[in-house]
Amino acid sequence: MKVVWIAPVVPWPLERGGALRTFHLAREAARSVALELWCVRQPGADLEPLRAALAPDGVVVRGFERGPPSGAARMLHARRERWFHAPELTRALAAQSGADLVQLDEPCLIQAVPPRCAGPLVVQHPKLDLEFAAATLAGPRAALERLRLARMERSAVARAAAQVLATAEDAARLRSRHPAARTVVVPNGVDRARPAPAAVERERTLLFLGALDYEPNVEALLHFARASWPSLRAAEPELELCVAGSGAGERLAGVLGPRARLVGRVEDARAEFARAGVVIVPLCTGGGSRLKILEALSCGAPLVSTPVGAEGLGLRHGEHLLLADSPAEFSAAVRTLLRDPVRAARLGAAGRDHVLSRCGWDQCAAPLVELWTALATRTPRRASVEA
Repeated sequence: MKVVWIAPVVPWPLERGGALRTFHLAREAARSVALELWCVRQPGADLEPLRAALAPDGVVVRGFERGPPSGAARMLHARRERWFHAPELTRALAAQSGADLVQLDEPCLIQAVPPRCAGPLVVQHPKLDLEFAAATLAGPRAALERLRLARMERSAVARAAAQVLATAEDAARLRSRHPAARTVVVPNGVDRARPAPAAVERERTLLFLGALDYEPNVEALLHFARASWPSLRAAEPELELCVAGSGAGERLAGVLGPRARLVGRVEDARAEFARAGVVIVPLCTGGGSRLKILEALSCGAPLVSTPVGAEGLGLRHGEHLLLADSPAEFSAAVRTLLRDPVRAARLGAAGRDHVLSRCGWDQCAAPLVELWTALATRTPRRASVEA
């Protein structure tokens, strides 16, 4: 079976959750099917490191340049659709005759798919764009953009044979709007083959790690800095806050205080997780599931998250991590782990066991390959897809 997997960006380097998910699922799936990964090339993206990383698994990588959308597309399509517009990709799909199935990494790519496509179509939703827009968009154009996103979602559901989501919660939300949609949950995972980071003494440090040009991360960090960090700093004067991630902007400058440091992009996130006293995930919006939580727990890190941040991961409060909703509860949970290192170590070890036993990328990819096989074996090649 041959699958063409289409991504809106080149999933490299492996620094963001979307890139990690695409790379690892594609690599695992390629052990069962012949797979081509087609990417819309973002400015400055180099395909060669990705090709080299996936070549041992037989994945063929192709890149397509962006192009300006038409006037009609500017009016009808959501910003994400316009941003990833690639006429060259549409032409390649129209000419493609050897694929048994095409998978889109995100619904924003649905506008690139011609009316006739080789094999059935599957659309992945790493997060639900409508929920994300409701939580993050504001201003006079927000309502129009949400209408465009709703049109995009309807098109993705109508044209695809199945929808792939990262959590059961997101699958239920999508079905609430589209009851006839076929949904399959393909969770996020970790690379169990990577060696564990070297054991080190945990520092008296809180760690926030994530892309700092991603609005939910910035809002979460600012909220934590204003609502929880002052009381923690007062109760634990020696405590430091380490903020790691690329894209830090002016909004963070001066907000975090003297015992906080922005370290920017880190080469090895696992090393940061291994020495952090407590990893914090104070997210209030987002969607999908948080790869950074799985990565942190795979390193045995004590972790405090909001319930929204840990949604869909199957983690239990008090067994694998501590969950806290309000700023006061969040501060109290952090203090609990700082002041009780035995409990912190026990939670970290239980979280690590849970993630490594249940959340390997090989396990996550299995339902995806099963879905592809079921669809491809019952759908004739060059199937017509209704617009």
